[in-house]
Amino acid sequence: MQKPYLHEGAGGILHFVLDFFFGNTFDASWFLGALIVGVPIVFGLSKILEERMVWILPFLVYLYLHYHTRLPAAWQVPYNFYNSLKDPNLAFPGSLLWIAIGYHLSNEHIVNRIASTRNGYFWAALLIGLITYSVGIFPMYLLIVCVTLLFMAAYTWKLPTENLMIYKRLRAYSILFYVIHDSFKKIPKQLFGWHNGPLLYMITLIFCLIASETILHLRNVRGFHWLKYAY
Repeated sequence: MQKPYLHEGAGGILHFVLDFFFGNTFDASWFLGALIVGVPIVFGLSKILEERMVWILPFLVYLYLHYHTRLPAAWQVPYNFYNSLKDPNLAFPGSLLWIAIGYHLSNEHIVNRIASTRNGYFWAALLIGLITYSVGIFPMYLLIVCVTLLFMAAYTWKLPTENLMIYKRLRAYSILFYVIHDSFKKIPKQLFGWHNGPLLYMITLIFCLIASETILHLRNVRGFHWLKYAY
C-alpha cells in the first residue's frame, strides 16, 4: 500500500475499502478492484440477457466514459461524481467492456471457430488495425478491435510444449512486472523529468526484468524464501 490509510484512524479503513473496490490502493492496482466488481456485473448480465446481448451495456458504458463531454450537462453528473472520487476509466466502469469481451471469447463455439482459422489472418488484421490506430482513425473503436484480435491470434498461436518450465517463469514475470513497473517508472520521471514514451518504456522493461530475475534467484536463498509470495 502506498497511501496513508493507517494514519487516518477508522476513516482510513473505510478509505481503504473504497479504494480497493472502486479505485486503487497502490499504483496500477485499480484492475484488481475492477475485476472484483466488474466480473459479477457481467456474470449477472449473462443471467438476465441473451448471451449475444451481454456486450451491449458494457459497450454503452465504454462510450459514455469516452464521450460524456458531448452529452447534456445532466447526463454528465454520474461521470463527474465518480471522477471526483476516482477516475472511472481506472475502475470497474472502465473494465466492463473488456470483461464482456473475455466472456464472449470464452464461448466454446467461438473458441472452436477461432481455432479453425489460420493464425496469419489474425496477425495480418491486427497489423492493419494497429497501423490505422496509430494514425488516429477511430482510435476508441480500433483499440477494442486490436485488443480482441490480439487475443484471437493468441488462441491460435501454437506454443512449444517441450519445456513447460518456461511458462511458469513467464507467469512469475507477468505478476512481478505488473507489481514493479508503475512504481519504478516514477523514479526517472521525478529525477530526470522523463515522460511516457519509448525510452521510459525500455528502461522500465529492463529494470523489471532485472528485478524479477533477482527475486526469482533469491527465493531459493536461505532467509529469502518468503519472496516466493511476491508472485
